[in-house]
This record gives sequence, structure tokens and C-alpha cells, in this order.
Amino acid sequence: MPQSPDHQTAALLAGMKDNPAPKLYELPIEQARNLLKEVSLSLQLPPCEIGNIEDYPISYDGGDYRVRIYSPTDDEQTDTPALLLFHGGGFMLGDMDTHDSTARYLCLNTGHKIISVDYRLAPEYVFPAGLEDCYHALQWVGDKASELGINSNKISIFGDSAGANLCAGVAQLSKQRGGVAIASIVMLYPCCDLALDADYPSRALYGNGDYFLGSKDVEWIRDNYCQNEDSINNPLLSPLRMSEFDDWPQTLILTAGMDMLRDEAKAFYQLLHQNSVKADYLTYDGTIHGFMIFAGAIDSGKDCLADIAQYLNNID
Repeated sequence: MPQSPDHQTAALLAGMKDNPAPKLYELPIEQARNLLKEVSLSLQLPPCEIGNIEDYPISYDGGDYRVRIYSPTDDEQTDTPALLLFHGGGFMLGDMDTHDSTARYLCLNTGHKIISVDYRLAPEYVFPAGLEDCYHALQWVGDKASELGINSNKISIFGDSAGANLCAGVAQLSKQRGGVAIASIVMLYPCCDLALDADYPSRALYGNGDYFLGSKDVEWIRDNYCQNEDSINNPLLSPLRMSEFDDWPQTLILTAGMDMLRDEAKAFYQLLHQNSVKADYLTYDGTIHGFMIFAGAIDSGKDCLADIAQYLNNID
């Protein structure tokens, strides 16, 4: 049986039903991006004031991207923990602006420098372009840690939805390539299995498109992001196919009770736990995929942000 939505989620879903917009997968890509940005900016928490924000354009052999660094104070800092933020949006949508409120909140409530990564998006740049940008951003922060006032031993990564999938890919690449050691990973409602016919109860319960994210959205995302790739068996795309867990960073996985991705995310948590990774799992019943970005309208989103901040504040 599907869960019953909490009253705020029910109100949001009712509003979407009463004022139906085109499905993202039905729109040209720029219109889909603009629609998601409009919804995100209208429903996120009001941006809080922090010390300093600065954008950095970055060029490397793989391409060009930007990062935005949020600092808790205006003062010159040293030895500050850092958190790289990989935004969600199906590898095609979302940007630093859709996640500005999230970055500000975590900066203010953790004392971390937040590095929001504006990685390249599909379909213009298919896998692995965005993943390589995120991995390069991690190495860039590690290389420039002293210059940026960051403690190189306290660099964590965080992503929601597609951004959480990128977290798993970045952690694998960093292990394979001997890159920056990651202090911790936070994965919020991650996509962990790109096999469209995989049998997860949450997909059957919530994949019909009535709960913000549906199966047709995931198929659209996969077709655009993973062109000519074996997305099912490649652990960089489907982290449930991972087989190597030595020195995997401590990980927090968070899910929404009414999200079609819920059960694959829980399966990934169980896989980590079975392989002796220090892992924690939290779920927020009665709400939907994307609820953190809707924290201005859904209190569970505020609770989720507070739980993430508490987790980061307790990292050794």
C-alpha cells in the first residue's frame, strides 16, 4: 500500500494536480530547465545571510565548468572543513542557483565552506562529462586547500538525486585514481540502479508520475545522459553494481517515503552495511522526491537539512 502524504506534501501534490504543467520529459530541454528552476526557487527556503560567496570559472583538459564557494565568515579562514555540493536535476537540469538556498543553509549551520559545482549537463554533455567535472572539482579543492583555507583532511561530498549518484561515482573514481580522500558522503534520495525494469516495490507504488518523479522521467534521463553506455552494469552509473568497498568513506543515505527511488537507495545502504562500511540511513515518510528543495513549503525538507547539518558537524 502507498503511504499517505503529510498535509504539506498533500497540499503541494494537490496544487500540482489542480494546475498541471507539462511533464519535464515532454518539454524542450531549455524549457524543462527553466520550469524546474522556477519551481525550485519558489519553494526553497528563503536564502540566509552568510559571510562570503565567490564564483570561480575552471578550465581543464576535460572542459570548462564553474564552482561557487560559500564561506561562513568574511574573515580569512584556515583549516575549515569543506563540503562539495553536486546538485540534482537528472544530470540535465538544475544549477548552482536552484541549490543556492541549500548551500547557504549548510554553510551557516555547519561552519563548512560549501563548494557548489556547476558541472556540465546532458544532453549537450553526456556521461562521463559531468562526472569528470565533479571529480576534477574534488581534486581542485584538494590541491588548493591551503589557498582556500580548507582542511584537506576534512573534505566531504553531498548530492541530491542525480547529484547523489554523482557522489557515488566520484568516490569510486577517487579510490581508483588515488585522488583526494573523502571524509564523508551524504546521498539524498539517490538514483542507484538505472535498470528500468528492476523490481523495487517503491517503483511500482510511486513511479506513475503522480509523485513528482516518475518512471517516464527516469527513462528520459537515462536516454539523454547515458547515450551508448551500459548504464545497468556500469557501477559509475548504477552504484548498486559496485563490488569494491575498501576504505569507502562513512556515508549517510536519506530517502523520501513516497519516492520511486526509495527502495534502491535503501538497497545501496544495505550493500554498504554488508561490506562493513560505516553507513547510516534516514527516511522521511509521507513526502516525495525533491522534498529538500521544497523546504520552504514542506517542513520535512527543513528537518532533512537540519539532520544533514548535524551529521556533518559530528564527522571526526
